[in-house]
Amino acid sequence: MIYRNTNQSDLIANCLTAVAWGRKAGRESFEKEGILYQSIGGGANNALYQIRDGSQLYALKLCIRDNRHRAEREFKALRMLQQTDADLAPQALALDVSCSILPNPAVLYRWLPGETLGGQLSQPQLTALLGSIQKMHSFQQQDYDLANLPDAWFHWFDYAAYLRTMKDFMEAYGSWLARNSAVGRTLQIRLKALLHQLQEAVAGCKIEPSRQLVPLSLCHVDFNLSNAVYGDDGKVRWVDWEYAGWGDPALEVAELRWHAAMEQFRDDQHAWLRDSYRPPQRDAAFWQRVAVWDQVISVHWPFLVLRWLYSLEHGPDRPRLIQPQVDPSQLWERLSFQVERAEKVFQEISDGDQPVTRF
Repeated sequence: MIYRNTNQSDLIANCLTAVAWGRKAGRESFEKEGILYQSIGGGANNALYQIRDGSQLYALKLCIRDNRHRAEREFKALRMLQQTDADLAPQALALDVSCSILPNPAVLYRWLPGETLGGQLSQPQLTALLGSIQKMHSFQQQDYDLANLPDAWFHWFDYAAYLRTMKDFMEAYGSWLARNSAVGRTLQIRLKALLHQLQEAVAGCKIEPSRQLVPLSLCHVDFNLSNAVYGDDGKVRWVDWEYAGWGDPALEVAELRWHAAMEQFRDDQHAWLRDSYRPPQRDAAFWQRVAVWDQVISVHWPFLVLRWLYSLEHGPDRPRLIQPQVDPSQLWERLSFQVERAEKVFQEISDGDQPVTRF
């Protein structure tokens, strides 16, 4: 095994052994040697367990094995934040990438107390959310290159790379979408139109997002509100750092607006977040990149929903530890909503609105 904190090597080994028994026995909750284990679920790419040992609460996260090195990436991000006293994440305790007990890399960390954000946020919660993101982005690679943190996953520093991915999605899922119903055929046509508009926008763009030109900041990547924990002290801290790394904070600000998990935000809340955000230092082209990323990310999300919808019928397109349960009718509604939302982005640009201040 590889333990980055040798003081916790016995703890993670014991936890992995117990969880291996529980998974084999098909138990969601169980007790081993006086320690309580509870399967929490986690995202589709991981399985999360809450572990209660007397008054101590831990989280054990099992990750799928792929070239993203999720467990190592998450552990490095958590350790970096600990070393900087950032107070943005739980305390990392140990990492195991040997897969000798379970066939999955694992991260052990302190359970983060509080409640995940969701629904309509109060102003104090909204303020705390913004504060946590501002603090996160204040860490720039040139100043805090600790723990050999890699580049953030999905931050490709290339608008065209996202466009190519969306074209691949259209090729893989577009015909299936059109065959399902008249609504599906209409959505396919609208998605093709969005791709064409985005291709034209990217082709004429003079704002470069390349890695050499962007002052890289620490980015979480997955601004799903289920990853944001609001504590009793009024602070927001984040879990699920498996995609985190050095990236473009302008892209992350665009994600904050267009991520599907932010749909429940009111327009005035989105407006407040965008108006109140202050870009990291030494990033003069920040808002110009946001304007382009707004277009890219708003079109990207309908294709992510389409892939999810397709996988309900054909199975997941990659290994998953948990199969998320969702009503297909809700996904169809979400796809329509996401397409309509992206169309409004380009309509506002056509009408002459400034995309930087668009909400």
